[in-house]
Amino acid sequence: MEMRNWPRKHWIYESVVFLFILSLIGCDALEQAQQRRNKRLNPNFTQQNPPTSVQSATASLTNQPAPSFTLQDLNGNQVSLADFKGKPVILNFWTTS
Repeated sequence: MEMRNWPRKHWIYESVVFLFILSLIGCDALEQAQQRRNKRLNPNFTQQNPPTSVQSATASLTNQPAPSFTLQDLNGNQVSLADFKGKPVILNFWTTS
């Protein structure tokens, strides 16, 4: 009886496990690089963008009811925020130049 030199049966499983471990190592390296980048950029960000009075005013409005206002909808009708009292409202303010 002649014995053939076939590849081992579990080479696919071993390859998958190897790739999985390699991807975990890569993810960890990527996360550490991102943390180093954030540490490096954070001081520069705070120096370039100091807190403004708008940010402090916004912080004072946190957890407060929205101020009442009236806007015009796409059909030209006046719509007030008070019209939606007790209902969830999503506002999307945008502009074009």
